[in-house]
Amino acid sequence: MLSPLAPSAGDFLYHRLDLIQSQVDTSQCRYFGNIAIKDRSTVKFAPDAFVDPYHYLDSNESNVTVRQYSQYMNDVTTFATNPGFKDGVRDDVVATMRAEVLWRESGLEKLHTRIPWRYIGTARGVFRQLPGTSSNKLYNPPQRPWYLRAMSNPGKLTISAPYRDALAADVGYVVTLSHTIVQPAKSRGNTGVATVSAVMGADYTLSHFYSLLAMNDACNGKSAIAKKYDTRLAVWSNVGPTISDIHGDCYGCRHECSDSQVRADEFDLDLDRIHRQ
Repeated sequence: MLSPLAPSAGDFLYHRLDLIQSQVDTSQCRYFGNIAIKDRSTVKFAPDAFVDPYHYLDSNESNVTVRQYSQYMNDVTTFATNPGFKDGVRDDVVATMRAEVLWRESGLEKLHTRIPWRYIGTARGVFRQLPGTSSNKLYNPPQRPWYLRAMSNPGKLTISAPYRDALAADVGYVVTLSHTIVQPAKSRGNTGVATVSAVMGADYTLSHFYSLLAMNDACNGKSAIAKKYDTRLAVWSNVGPTISDIHGDCYGCRHECSDSQVRADEFDLDLDRIHRQ
């Protein structure tokens, strides 16, 4: 029988920032009008992550509740009592911590005004988000459009139509990119076929997404996306993957050099690196 993933003391920070101020040494700030922790991710659980989801929904979380969650999720002794989570939920918390490490190593924090949110959700209902901020108690990743769209197109990068950000009104309109994270067929705990274990997403402000389409990369007459995917035009559906194989003359390309070139690898979402770990 395989042992569960081993947690470390820093894997888990609950999203109820109003209840953890006295428990952790964190620097909170205002981020697009929300209380947030910019240098750490927070974790939120969907009701389905609990053995008794109705008890979770009906109860009022307190400092004591959050302390119990934290003790169990960050426990390295295996002696902490499970406060009501289903099997595998703590494994998901530990596994998704790898995403935060890669997000912070990517150097994209300086683009926080353009890519305000990065997140990952699992089938068991674990939701990790950077920067860390609070989410609605009913929020359930597997039921969200960004998750369902990626699940309908496994292995493909999916893009949403522009919509107004529900978490922070100050962000305005965003475009969400999402992609499945696949557990290889012969990986730990999975000896059958490859399965989708999570979906990763990122919200791009509409203005920044337009700049990715329009701005030249290294003044070569192609946008960052066109250079990366060898295409001049990208067309997408709100329920399907990107179609990026339409070629033609560059229409409306900008030919002046810019000191603020857009990085095409922003679209990679660090997926390849996560697959290798």
